[in-house]
Amino acid sequence: MKSLIIILFLSLLFSCSGPFYLNTKEYKINEYSLEIAWQMTAINTSDFKYIEDYDGLMYTSPYEFKKHGGGDCAAFSIYLIYLLGPRANYIGIKNKNNINHAIVEYNGLYIEPQWYGKYYNYNELNIIKKIDYYGIMELSTLYGTRYVY
Repeated sequence: MKSLIIILFLSLLFSCSGPFYLNTKEYKINEYSLEIAWQMTAINTSDFKYIEDYDGLMYTSPYEFKKHGGGDCAAFSIYLIYLLGPRANYIGIKNKNNINHAIVEYNGLYIEPQWYGKYYNYNELNIIKKIDYYGIMELSTLYGTRYVY
């Protein structure tokens, strides 16, 4: 019983939806329009570039993405989600070559964050995971202990 109480307390402490959400960096929630956020992120409309996973972490914070001048597909997705706000979701897919890839779902649109103007057809996607805005912000910032922006 004691361990169950500890687990419940920790889940409240480290939950975005809980009353004790840990956000030590006090980041603000953005809600840029899709067009502006996407142009601020994509390789073909910004100064960011694709960089093979440089820190060995699965999820890079928006701050690290900006600091390094880009990142891998997951890092591009997280940065775009950060700019779009809570209506955006992280989507993990298997592409046609059976390779894991990360894209963004926003208002029913499936978006390639690295290339401005490239959309995906939902019916052609092999979705393997979906993480909402709050979940991906928790993961990419190690529950609020790493800088966001």
